[in-house]
Amino acid sequence: MHPSLFTPPPGPWLGWRVPFVVVAIPALAITALLAATTMDPPRGAADDALQAQVDQGFVYHERMDWQKMKTLLNTKSSLFSILQVCVWMECAVVCGVEVDQGH
Repeated sequence: MHPSLFTPPPGPWLGWRVPFVVVAIPALAITALLAATTMDPPRGAADDALQAQVDQGFVYHERMDWQKMKTLLNTKSSLFSILQVCVWMECAVVCGVEVDQGH
């Protein structure tokens, strides 16, 4: 017998990309629904330190930009922390260590 007779449909006819499309279509629909029906909280509203000011109408305009990113990456302690996490994650992946996410 031909090997394809034992392969369940639709695999051989539609290819390996089909499951990705099947998952992507509902994910895009749900994304559009959530984008249309939900709102982000005002910036700073979830920050306990700014809660009193936000309740009084304060609008938090602080945002990350390239100049701040450059300053952050030029700070040796920040750069060292970022590199340390990258090395640790690489070691975890290579060694097969499961990461406890605090659950």
